[in-house]
Amino acid sequence: MSTPMTDVAHQAMVDVSTYPVELTDGRFAGVPDALVARLVELVADGAGLAVCHGASALLDRHGLDIHREADAAAVRDYFEAVFRAFAAAVDPAPHSPLPMGYDQVASMDVDGFNKNTSFTPNSDHTESREFLTTKCVHFDSATTFIGNVYGPNTNIDGGLPIVCDTSAYCRENGVDPADLIELMPHSYNVAVKQEHTEAVLARHAVALDVDLKGDMVMVVLNNEVDGGLAHAGSTPRLADPAQPGKRPLRHIELQFTDGENLNNWYRHYRLDIPEVKVKVPDLDTPDHNRYHRGVDTALAAQSPATPGKRHAMSLLHRPDAPAMSPADEAELADLLDLLNADDWPEDLFEGRTFYDQWGTPVAADVRVTEREAGGVPAYVLTPPDADPARIGIWLHGGGYVFGTQTSHGSMVAEAARSAGCAFLHPQYRRAPEHKFPAPVEDAVAVYAALLDEGRAPESIVMAGDSAGGGLLLAALLAARDRGLPMPAAAAVVSPWTDLAGTGETFTTKEDIDPLMSRSVVDDVAEAYLDGTAPETPYASPHYGDPHGFPPVLIQVGEREMLHSDSERFAAKLAAAGSPVSIEVWPGMVHVWHMHHSRLAKAREALARLGAFLREPGTAAPREGARNEGNS
Repeated sequence: MSTPMTDVAHQAMVDVSTYPVELTDGRFAGVPDALVARLVELVADGAGLAVCHGASALLDRHGLDIHREADAAAVRDYFEAVFRAFAAAVDPAPHSPLPMGYDQVASMDVDGFNKNTSFTPNSDHTESREFLTTKCVHFDSATTFIGNVYGPNTNIDGGLPIVCDTSAYCRENGVDPADLIELMPHSYNVAVKQEHTEAVLARHAVALDVDLKGDMVMVVLNNEVDGGLAHAGSTPRLADPAQPGKRPLRHIELQFTDGENLNNWYRHYRLDIPEVKVKVPDLDTPDHNRYHRGVDTALAAQSPATPGKRHAMSLLHRPDAPAMSPADEAELADLLDLLNADDWPEDLFEGRTFYDQWGTPVAADVRVTEREAGGVPAYVLTPPDADPARIGIWLHGGGYVFGTQTSHGSMVAEAARSAGCAFLHPQYRRAPEHKFPAPVEDAVAVYAALLDEGRAPESIVMAGDSAGGGLLLAALLAARDRGLPMPAAAAVVSPWTDLAGTGETFTTKEDIDPLMSRSVVDDVAEAYLDGTAPETPYASPHYGDPHGFPPVLIQVGEREMLHSDSERFAAKLAAAGSPVSIEVWPGMVHVWHMHHSRLAKAREALARLGAFLREPGTAAPREGARNEGNS
């Protein structure tokens, strides 16, 4: 018998302190709508556990002391209010076929049951990794937990997420909790040891190898109060092959119970409690968000008019990218051979020349002129039959360090042809000569100049690739914050939205991405940021709030380190109320559009991008919509 394995949950971090809340008579008043929306977003993004942190920072912001009991109680009450608000926003009517369990939320004190373990950090954090993967979820001596615990309930199936407070444990062993957060896997597998035989499980009608990806629970305090790092454990469910993905949900309750109930639950199912522990799954397995379909179906039935019920999934669409033909496979193989054969020069300025060589001449029927817009030099690429009433802006990629008209002009010209209008191609200031926020200032200046010329915002579209895609999104944040109206639509190709590089595919896809590596990405980020925190929203729009954005199309290749950046920002847009369509193209590399002279799939992608910019409604879902992701 093989060991039953269950992929339990994604995990995501939410800094509660970044969401403003008023303090009245020593208590936090209300829960910000944006915070609830962010937590709801995590459902759309495939997260299985939202880890809320930032209690200390929140108290500091209000001049309170986390070590004073009254202040600590205030933040505990606030986190409970956040949980209740989140529960109200996502809890469907009873018996809805929603593949998520909201009936139980657990909190365990890791210090209470890991006293006998040894933990000595070293330079490569191997002990930290072992701590995360083998010691953090044992169920033999839980101290407290929050939630409506299963017990021998025959109507509920799903997983039991466990929240551990590692703060004291880390302090005693000289470990920075941030190291553990960084090392924490994005999902977990639960292994039940060999002695739990099929016969024993069958006698109790228990299935341990069921899909628990859909379990979504939000609870956790700061690691200095009563929460910290999150770890997911599993509970068995009654086997019911006739009802896959169905679970009659009860009303969410927040209860305080002693840990003995958890032990009793395991005893009921004859499970050897100490043998249940977390193991890291193979993150190369690309099936982390399979439950999108169930979420979309269940939440589509909820009334948008009901407060707290309007869900992001109705705004996030995943149209199919065209399938690969044998001819496409051959073209891609030739391109990969070409890309893998090239060695990037170490010298920056040689690198710029090297980068430009990937460009091809602009098509002869596209007129190229030059102008300034907002003081920024730009090329204007006008295809035949361009609509003079409309105009586009393309912000080129190149890590804020590379990229010119030579490298990108041909691609921009073909995008203009597909969109049916002229495109401005600004030559914004680049690093390292010009640091953040110079490119953002230039991008906003170009857009503002078009508005100042009397163009209506609905006549302007924007597009960008890689760093230029991230720059476009940052420019929209900045333009909105300055009171400028939004353009008609925006399209981004392989956008770089998180300069901190926290996305899963930065690790899991580095080996298959022929164009990018972690070291190169970090080097150009450092050259651009020059000491600015990478979490700054205008530098990394992943950390911004994209409410009020126009419809957005995101195109990304499966072979990209930046795949996560696209997936996560698509979810943010949907949660913020903006229509977004994300296309994940099989086999494609970073900004494959640049190779339109070699790849039919690049030409197809440019055609679809142009069609979207002509008519943003083309983001509507189509038959066979793709619902898996790899964020």
